[in-house]
Amino acid sequence: MYAMGDKYLIPDLKVYAQRLFEKAFPTQESVLIGDTVVEVYSSTPENDRGLRDIVLKTLVAQPRNLFRDAGFCAIATDVVPKFGFDFLGRMFDKLGDRNLYYCLSCPYYCGSSQFFNCCHNHRFERFNC
Repeated sequence: MYAMGDKYLIPDLKVYAQRLFEKAFPTQESVLIGDTVVEVYSSTPENDRGLRDIVLKTLVAQPRNLFRDAGFCAIATDVVPKFGFDFLGRMFDKLGDRNLYYCLSCPYYCGSSQFFNCCHNHRFERFNC
């Protein structure tokens, strides 16, 4: 509905669809989130942030361990790289000026020491934001 409102220049339809999407997306099952991200990013123009911002806001607030899922990571990096870039930017905005400790298997941030081990015994390296 949102894409049709954009295509046929019906702003009220876009607003209505955006409201429905904002209510429905946070309650969606994790299995379907990747498909929704692909649909949102492929059906809306890059400068139209309506649905994209809802997706990003929801996933930044509650990542739900999605980035440990190989299928979702493939969507974020290969299928819809713009989503991965947008999501990374939002996460940096959320972290602010804190130090970011990064492990490919388990992304966390902490300000305690320069190096430490995660629960999976991976070594974290410090990146300053």
